[in-house]
Amino acid sequence: MAKRPVAIALFSGAGGLSLGFERAGFDVRVATDLDKAVELTYRENNRGTAFIQGNIKDLHGEDLLDAAGLQRGDVDIVFGGPPCQGFSLANQQSRFLDNPNNHLFREFIRIVGELQPRWFLMENVVGLLRMHHGLIVQEIVEAFRSLDLDYDEVNVEVLRAVDHGVPQVRERVFFIGNREGTPFWYPNATHQPLSPVEILSRRGNIRRYVTVREAIYDLPPLGDSFGEDESIYDDSRPISPYAKTLRNPHGILWNHRATKNNEDVRERYRYIKPGENWSSIPVELMKKWRSIPPEEIAKVSHSSLYKRLDPEEPSITVANFRKSMFIHPWEDRGLTVREAARLQSFPDYYRFLGSLGAQQQQVANAVPPLLGQAVASQILAAMEGRLPIKTTPTRRQPLVLAYASSLATEVCEECPS
Repeated sequence: MAKRPVAIALFSGAGGLSLGFERAGFDVRVATDLDKAVELTYRENNRGTAFIQGNIKDLHGEDLLDAAGLQRGDVDIVFGGPPCQGFSLANQQSRFLDNPNNHLFREFIRIVGELQPRWFLMENVVGLLRMHHGLIVQEIVEAFRSLDLDYDEVNVEVLRAVDHGVPQVRERVFFIGNREGTPFWYPNATHQPLSPVEILSRRGNIRRYVTVREAIYDLPPLGDSFGEDESIYDDSRPISPYAKTLRNPHGILWNHRATKNNEDVRERYRYIKPGENWSSIPVELMKKWRSIPPEEIAKVSHSSLYKRLDPEEPSITVANFRKSMFIHPWEDRGLTVREAARLQSFPDYYRFLGSLGAQQQQVANAVPPLLGQAVASQILAAMEGRLPIKTTPTRRQPLVLAYASSLATEVCEECPS
């Protein structure tokens, strides 16, 4: 059996990107993150990977190599996504360069310099591109080049998870480079918002976007309860091809649990139809929520607040879905951790640990595994000299969805609000 390329994960989170790399054929040998609840989840699901819990500022390349039993030169790729509080479009209070989290990318670059991998991948939120008129992006690219390790060509691209089979409109910006001068281009989209006629006449491997209904309909309804951390499937419900790929073969359903809402909150839910948000709530109920006029609420409330997901469309970005009060498409409650994980493309066997709030944040912060796998597979193909033919870029189709206009103000998917 051929040796798998060796990878190291920085700012690993719960492991969405790691899972994508493992599925693509990489051997993720060591991961690190500051969050203790993240460590519990990562270790539970990635038992063949060493994990270092701690502040990356206190870590050095040798620490990571020692933990994985590696030598300098053994690492094929370092990947990860530094926290993005300073890049958030929604968290306006933190959007300034002096925010320490804005500079954690320097720690990522430092570790890359110490490990000297063949390749690196750094990802983040798209708000980074617009910050300071693109100067931050230029600074990142120049910082990689200044390592004097021949990372001369840094490929920067925005990818949408929905274009790669994830039932969610989530955008990430990727920085990918290598020391070998190997040509690289990003993977072509595999999914589009096809009409029924286009579905019948389509050619090649392009498929229709996966919807919220396809992602979660087979999960047991909760009724008046708020779920359990461990439960079983309701086999009477139809299973979509997408859901079938995620179901746990052992029949255990982890993390199908939602935040308990009081009756005032649930009453607000009842006024909101699929695709609508807080603006559909009657004024008198909004006053019970915030003691400011509705016109002022509009100035401080983002479009995903009290958003009831449309079952016939992909989800909006699964950001801080508890604080944003995402509403289930047909039940008057918030999303369970498992439902959000399905929208992120995590398999049902992937168990999230820690408090309910910690589990929710881990899911919200993650890179969708399917998106990670698409990018990792492309990198592996480039490493092996079998990169697929680059198709002629076409103008991305505008998302003909009810929520398309909300994308510009979407909550940062990785940033606490």
